[in-house]
Amino acid sequence: MNSEKSLTELIKSMQIAKKHVEPSNINSVCVSFDGESIVTASDGDTVTLYSCADGGMKRLLHSKKYGCENVKFTHHESQILYSSSRGNDHAIRYHSLHTNQYIRHFQGHTDRVRCLAMSPTDDYFMSCGEDNTLRFWDLRSPNCCGMMETKGVPIGTFDPEGLIFAVGIDSHLIRLYDLKSYHQGPFSTFQQVPDTSLNWIGLEFSLEGSKILISTNGQHMKIIDAYDGKTKALLGNYQNTAQLPLNAVFSPDGATVACGTEDGFIHLWESEKGEHIGKLDGRHPNAVCAVTFNQSSDMFISACSQLCFWLPDEKYD
Repeated sequence: MNSEKSLTELIKSMQIAKKHVEPSNINSVCVSFDGESIVTASDGDTVTLYSCADGGMKRLLHSKKYGCENVKFTHHESQILYSSSRGNDHAIRYHSLHTNQYIRHFQGHTDRVRCLAMSPTDDYFMSCGEDNTLRFWDLRSPNCCGMMETKGVPIGTFDPEGLIFAVGIDSHLIRLYDLKSYHQGPFSTFQQVPDTSLNWIGLEFSLEGSKILISTNGQHMKIIDAYDGKTKALLGNYQNTAQLPLNAVFSPDGATVACGTEDGFIHLWESEKGEHIGKLDGRHPNAVCAVTFNQSSDMFISACSQLCFWLPDEKYD
């Protein structure tokens, strides 16, 4: 990162370096752990692999029978996970991009999978389903290695060290668990004031682990303290009248939050007090439902039916 500019300043200066148009809406994007590749899943039942080095498309695959969403890289740069987007098969698919073959199916959920989260440190991942269960899996085995029943549809995420995980339940409760002893119950429970006008659709820890970002399908989001659950910031001033599932993300340093909106912009906030600090105009023709940062470089990615690679304007000098 440029030592003369903060990362927030670099993000605010970003311009589109590369753009791809896909035939249907992109529902999820993920950057590989090594920062070299990006994978997208679309409502058109396609999985597409892109290079971060030049923004070029490397591979196009199809998942026509059951669709695809919630795409995630494993720690292997050519292997991914994704869940089904339709039908009665709620299996999670473990797919090799190199050979275009399934490595394994993870079966157990009896309703649609809402989110997937890969451990940042090893081969474990979690899945959260509309069957009111959170399940743990090891990539090396087809069998579920742990399950929690929740009174409501859960969403979950790991902390940056992979030692604890957070579970959000029914858009008003967050519980923190030690991964090694989660069966003993949560070590912290944070009750949030219910807001019946929206639903929580995603959780994310900041990289240093001190904050949790709660994404919603409403017109505001929240950042809470990861140690006491108190509200640190409310993020608003963006458009989502259609109540779309807009997943927000922290910047790599945790100082900035970015979220796409239904009017095609990407809005930016500073994360300490929730001040709205600007927006990026990618001229997206549709709602921007998927955004992510590349943790290994000054790159940001946004997606609707267009996939945009963003770089700071100084990269063009």
